[in-house]
Amino acid sequence: MSDEIRQLKRALEEQTHRADKEKRRADEEKRRADEQKRLREQAEQNTAAMKAALLREQEERTRTTLDQPLEDYLKRVHRLNYHMPRLLPPLKKTITTLSEGHPSKSTTQGRTDIKNKYYPLHMREWTDFPDLCQQQFHRIRSELGTRPLFPSAAEVNFCEKSLLEEIPISFVESEAFLSASRSSLFLHETLERPVQRIINAYLNTSGNKPPLYFDCHSAGWQARNGGDTSVSARTAEDCTGQNSGPAEPKISQRPKKIQPDCLVLRPEMVSTGASLVAPFDRYSDNDGKAATRDVIRVTVGEHKAFHRLRAAIVSRFLKDTMADDFMVRLARKALSKQVVPGVTSQNTTNPAESTPSTNIPGRIFFAYALAQTFHYMVISGLEFGYMAAGESLSFLRIPRDDPTTLLYYTQVFPQYCCAAGPSSDEPSTVSDDAAFNVDELAIAKLCALALLAYESPKAPPRQINIHLSQLAEFPNLPEPPSDDSAALSPTSPPSRDSSSERRRRRRDETGDDDDDDDVDDSDRRGRCMTHRPRNPSPLKKQSSTPGQQPSNADADANAAASHARFANGSQPGRGRCLPSRPSPFDPASFKPMRPYCTHLCLRSLAQGDGIVDHDCPNVLLHLEAARRIGGPAADRARHPIGPSKLVELVQLQLLNNVEQDCECLLSHGLNGAIGCLFRLTVTGFGYTLAAKGVQTFHAHRIRHEAAVYKKLAVQQGILIPVCIGVVELRLPYPMTNSKLITHMLLLSHAGTPLYSPTLRRRLEARQVDVDAEASRTLEELQALGVEDDDDTSNGNLTWCASAGRVMKIDFDHVRKRDSSKSNGI
Repeated sequence: MSDEIRQLKRALEEQTHRADKEKRRADEEKRRADEQKRLREQAEQNTAAMKAALLREQEERTRTTLDQPLEDYLKRVHRLNYHMPRLLPPLKKTITTLSEGHPSKSTTQGRTDIKNKYYPLHMREWTDFPDLCQQQFHRIRSELGTRPLFPSAAEVNFCEKSLLEEIPISFVESEAFLSASRSSLFLHETLERPVQRIINAYLNTSGNKPPLYFDCHSAGWQARNGGDTSVSARTAEDCTGQNSGPAEPKISQRPKKIQPDCLVLRPEMVSTGASLVAPFDRYSDNDGKAATRDVIRVTVGEHKAFHRLRAAIVSRFLKDTMADDFMVRLARKALSKQVVPGVTSQNTTNPAESTPSTNIPGRIFFAYALAQTFHYMVISGLEFGYMAAGESLSFLRIPRDDPTTLLYYTQVFPQYCCAAGPSSDEPSTVSDDAAFNVDELAIAKLCALALLAYESPKAPPRQINIHLSQLAEFPNLPEPPSDDSAALSPTSPPSRDSSSERRRRRRDETGDDDDDDDVDDSDRRGRCMTHRPRNPSPLKKQSSTPGQQPSNADADANAAASHARFANGSQPGRGRCLPSRPSPFDPASFKPMRPYCTHLCLRSLAQGDGIVDHDCPNVLLHLEAARRIGGPAADRARHPIGPSKLVELVQLQLLNNVEQDCECLLSHGLNGAIGCLFRLTVTGFGYTLAAKGVQTFHAHRIRHEAAVYKKLAVQQGILIPVCIGVVELRLPYPMTNSKLITHMLLLSHAGTPLYSPTLRRRLEARQVDVDAEASRTLEELQALGVEDDDDTSNGNLTWCASAGRVMKIDFDHVRKRDSSKSNGI
């Protein structure tokens, strides 16, 4: 019985054990199933989250790499300005300005120097600029809309990173950061380059117009090491080893800065019928007719070191407007040998000219900076310009009808430097987008000015010359115009309209309208002849055919008047000489120019032989001028004038009209290290020659060159060109690169430079050994004691077709040994 009970218990236990085991197995399977379900759900959630993250990353990457519309681009670029504190001194240091009487640091010394630069006689606020700015920028926004035309956010971020690498935080204490060059770099990346992109996008979408280029690399600061002056002084002393003749004029020192910090350029197509893709040989003998493109200035910009004009200082003296004649007062003080920086009432001779506003720190430096920008604008023939100083931006305009006045509008941006110090790793917080107005950004305002400048035509050289005649170089004061100051063309009689025009201008300036009683009847009649056409020049009547005689209809009637005029033409008036103003009856162009005179023609004129060269293409004009003037040369084949009279006539001709029968060959590439070549015809005489024009600080070099030519007089027309003399212009010739030519060396045309590919091919076809001919010329000159110290100019050699040999030109680096063995010297 007991065994059965035990068996039943075991069976029951086993059954219970199997039931528990089965339950545990079922529970385990359920747990595994639940775990697998949880894992599946977790995996699905992870996959979904990963997909969402990848999608967001892709969207962000797409957003930052896609081009942006105008407004988004402006907002992102605007953030770069908040790194400006890196270029400012620590707050513990005192900010000084030039106007406080302290010399500037070496990093900025000389960059704001207006000595011998043209300055405005009047300075006034440009009151209507905000309205003009709003109108112009509205045009840009309306045209561009929301089209994605600008660099992506990633590109802007990369530019920001590159910019910060140039101004690392670790070196913010360095004085090198407090320089105009660092500030110029910052302004170009944060202001000028974005403006360039915006304006070019507008020009492209509004009619595929030529683009703009903000060039900050080929202008601005030029360090002077003194090499130029030392070389010239040495060559001047070594020339022939003699010191005969009068003492040389004082050498003008080259300014440290002769170009603006930024040139805003655009290409301009020249209608010559040549192919746009054809290679341009600038030394070909086709007078540059292959040229198809040119680059002109649209506006100019000046950069000032950010620490020189802080927002707080600028805001202070902008509250009190500068006097209209502020620059004239500074010039007057400088002339009286008073200290111009830090003007004080103790040093002021006229108490009316010294006010509390004059002594505001930074005001005089600010006025100097504006005047320097004015100089670059007026010599470039530009109506608009700007001056950027980080926390301030000044917009400038020279009215076309009043070139003596500078209009300025200055806006300050103190928010760029007020929140973060120079050592901050992050820029200060940008304003909320809801309150952000892109119209008030410096970029937007400069875009408006650039568009105004783009659509403003550049003044021609003659108009620039007229503008300069009404100004003065600091610290000189403008002279009153003389009654007989209008320069006369050698072939046209004096006209009364010029003096009456000046009289009216003086009345306008003085506000006197009651002087009509002082004017005689002849002056009243002269006012009615304002647009009288000038007498036609014999150059316009002379045919290029050698056998055709010029017209003599007016020659006899004008002979006496012409002779008297030549006798008195060099007598300057008591006041300032002014060029003649353009007239509707003036020729649209004084071209085509006459062919160059022969070497023999100009040599006989220069050396006083008197006999004309009948092979000269302009001989009929020479003889006609001799017959018209009368005197000993009238009935013989002799030159009507000598070299000194020719120099005088060129001086008067270019004073009267700087473009009259004078062509600047800069656009043809005919410029060198110190000068540029001109093609010049003496109006009424036909003498056509080459002129090497230089700026005033290089005048001593062409005077030295003329001295070398004089010592090599026998070789003129054979080994070297014929030299007539040096012309000192009464008013500078403004070239398209804004250099002012003040002196010209008159020479016969020596031909085409040897390194012209076209010339080389032509001479090789004729089996001419160019190198041997060049060596022959140089050896003959060396035998005469000529030593050339210029090792970088390719020898300055040309091929003269008329002489059939190589000629040597450019003697500004040449020394002449005093050798008794030199033949003909």
